[in-house]
Amino acid sequence: MMKKIKFTPFIILLISLLLPNLLFSQDNRTQSFSSLFQEDEVIEARFVADFKKVFKNTDDTTTFKGMFSYKNDEGETESFKVKVRTRGKQRRIECNFMPLRMEMKKKDVKGTLFDKQTQLKVVTHCRKLNVYEQNTILEYLVYKSLNVLTDSSYRVRPMLVNYVFQGEKKIDSVQKFAFIIERTKYMAERLGMKNFKRINYHANRTNIDHMNLVDVFQYMIGNTDYSVFKLHNMKLVVDPETNRFPVAVPFDFDWSGIISAAYAKPNPMFGTKKVGDRIYRGFELDAVKLLQVFDRFNQKRDEIFELFENEPLLKKSEKRRVKGYLEEFYRIINKENAVYDFIKVSRSLEV
Repeated sequence: MMKKIKFTPFIILLISLLLPNLLFSQDNRTQSFSSLFQEDEVIEARFVADFKKVFKNTDDTTTFKGMFSYKNDEGETESFKVKVRTRGKQRRIECNFMPLRMEMKKKDVKGTLFDKQTQLKVVTHCRKLNVYEQNTILEYLVYKSLNVLTDSSYRVRPMLVNYVFQGEKKIDSVQKFAFIIERTKYMAERLGMKNFKRINYHANRTNIDHMNLVDVFQYMIGNTDYSVFKLHNMKLVVDPETNRFPVAVPFDFDWSGIISAAYAKPNPMFGTKKVGDRIYRGFELDAVKLLQVFDRFNQKRDEIFELFENEPLLKKSEKRRVKGYLEEFYRIINKENAVYDFIKVSRSLEV
């Protein structure tokens, strides 16, 4: 029977000093591929395409012509041609305004903010109602929260996009919040790594310290919709020299409790009653390592709360709800011997 250790404030401080975790560091090993994801200013954009045809199409291969324009730092408009298509799985079913992928030629974006980018994922509002735009803002902030905790995460950039529906009849338009996501190859390059395309790879064989952080992060936001083993909403990147212990980087958080999207449903696998119910899906059995992760979250608590509180586009009611949801998480991890409660429900096999 495992003997419990009482973690006093002195022991917690000692652990945080003696066991530094390099993967939690915000120091980049290489410079970012472009300046696009180094800034947080909202990009004001105009996106013209025959979106009715785009959204009616159901395959992943057909693209449609479009034009993307944005205001640069000097307030001048820069434009370039793009090809656009829908992407995703569940959101294609649930949404009438689907997530997009836009593709561009290097010569068309040369010298612009989008220099060297050839394709980007665009996370959009699901439907026209304002609540869906709030969902998109929250998902953007979830990505930013993970950035606060570790640099081994996808960077994102916010946009206010005026979508112009171009067609034979009258042109319709709508302006909504959206964000773009750093490409995996550039995220890996920024970290001095490469993409690691292996399916059926057990989470225990990844960098376990980072995996612990990811599992606790998913618990914090109330998300169970991920799997390293199935590479579901996860990507693996690895040091090209060692090719061992890849780093698991999560994405797509729209089914998390912190967002509570209208289309999100509890996973029947876990028997939860509502989307916001938290389930810990980690594997860690080492109390000291897990405590170190809790300490990381406590160190970054104020920064995480401020992300949501200081977002001007987020409604006050959503700020209150998210604040309460996060406060509950911090009460849980700061209970006496909370690590053992997590260890009791840790998994040994991937599901």
